[in-house]
Amino acid sequence: MQMKVFLYRLLVRAIATTTPSHSHAQCHPVENRCALFATTAFAALLFLLGVPGRGNCAPQARSTYDNVVIASADGCVAQRQFTEFPIPTAASGADGITAGPDGGMWFTEAVTNKIGRSSLEGSITEYSDDDVPNAITAGPDGNLWFTVNRGNKIGRITTSGQISVFPIPSGGQGGNPSSGPARIATGPDGALWFTEQSGFKIGRITTSGVFSEYPVLTLTPPYGPYGITAGPDGNLWFTEMTTAQIGRITPSGVITEFPLPSPGSLPLDITAGADGALWFAEYGGNRIGRITVSGSITEFSVPTPTAGLTGMTLGTDGNVWFTENLVGKIGRITPAGAITELEIPTPGSGPSQITSGPDGNLWFTEYGGNAITRFELLPILRWPLDGALSDYRVAEGRWDYDWIRDCGGLPKKHVGLDLSLDAGLILGKRVYAAFDGFIVARQNVQSGLKWGDVVVVEHLDAGGNRFTTAYLHIASNKKLNPRTTKKEGTHVNKGQMIGEVAQVSDGINPHLHFSIRRAPFDTNISLRGALPFVDEGDCHCTDDRRHRDPVFPEFFIDPSLTFYDW
Repeated sequence: MQMKVFLYRLLVRAIATTTPSHSHAQCHPVENRCALFATTAFAALLFLLGVPGRGNCAPQARSTYDNVVIASADGCVAQRQFTEFPIPTAASGADGITAGPDGGMWFTEAVTNKIGRSSLEGSITEYSDDDVPNAITAGPDGNLWFTVNRGNKIGRITTSGQISVFPIPSGGQGGNPSSGPARIATGPDGALWFTEQSGFKIGRITTSGVFSEYPVLTLTPPYGPYGITAGPDGNLWFTEMTTAQIGRITPSGVITEFPLPSPGSLPLDITAGADGALWFAEYGGNRIGRITVSGSITEFSVPTPTAGLTGMTLGTDGNVWFTENLVGKIGRITPAGAITELEIPTPGSGPSQITSGPDGNLWFTEYGGNAITRFELLPILRWPLDGALSDYRVAEGRWDYDWIRDCGGLPKKHVGLDLSLDAGLILGKRVYAAFDGFIVARQNVQSGLKWGDVVVVEHLDAGGNRFTTAYLHIASNKKLNPRTTKKEGTHVNKGQMIGEVAQVSDGINPHLHFSIRRAPFDTNISLRGALPFVDEGDCHCTDDRRHRDPVFPEFFIDPSLTFYDW
């Protein structure tokens, strides 16, 4: 009942503004920033009406499909790349997040004075704290360490929930009783290092609670150092907000500062990239910055204006990911500086901190959405055709259109890209495996119509999770050289040819259907069903589709939102 009341209240909460002043699902086999969000009415309606859930479905999981929440036949709320796990305590002020040594995701609740733990399946436990926790990180001692911005403390919580706090020796500038500890990171020396935003110092605390403090070289109120991370050079790197500088401190306390090209950049969080450089978010400049360990700085503008760039982390795909607090997005920047932005489904989500989880996925807090969110991160794939997506025409202009719009009163969803070229020029084009894996199914699917072969390849991502790619309208094995046509059970490498685009039935423009399913291959799914059209009801449209298609859209994801090296 409490969750129903919670969802109902979410329907009527307004989106509030944000300030930069302080830090502030899964179905089987998925202080002060911004205020609360208005969630989708359909999501709450499903819950309030008592839509049943599977036994192994996390009951709190909130996910989206085509901008609304739907339920599949088994009652599980549909899953896509974003899976949001609502925090039990309303308006908690979810802020910091880190992967714990116990395999869970630990986060802070800066409004309700709690520290939470989420399992990878979304089961959340909360621990009450007398102080206001902000940033959190995994320590070298098997515990979690966090900052208490207003309380001028560094805290420690064990994986069993026991909390200890250590008061920082000095306060802030101008008589401020708090030094304003903001971010915290584990250093190469086995100690915890943190920034003192009001004290204009870099702090260090050993796992036994012994402090050291080092004043920064430039003191320009109102805000001092903010983000901090361990660098690839054995030093700690940090941001300085008001002075628009990046700082470096050695384990012995020697500080060097590097001014940014533009005043007013307000750099916030910082992380080490896979390229040996440091990457940081410019809240004021609306840019992502990169600094080498020798101090060379490059800046990249983010397409969305006034995005509120905040959290930063290195993804398992080798790219840097960041949050856009003011516009409800997360973004990715490659080592070469190419930026892609993805919109979070829940309006007013206000993403804050972001990190990589032990499952290989990205996890972030939603300050406005009051949720812990998982973004399922696929590896970088190879585009299945020569060229790039922009070289091809996409049927209906999207991947998940209503394939049959009036099928017993309900639509059949098409959940993959149909790729074609003018005048049928795609006919005979080579088709390549998107990633390393095994061909788990290859079969001709002619059923009154000429469809060609469907090829399904199963892969493993960085977290050991299985996913499949499907390729439909491939020329039959009988028509191709066996050396270039891969059969069922064959291992294929990323970019290896698996066939050619076939001629389909008369009157149908030749095309390749390409889909990605975030789940293992399911032998209960008909190979025709692996072509991604989906019954959303008991729909018997034609004689050759008399059985209910067991494919549901919850595991399919938009191929155009996946990343390719082309």
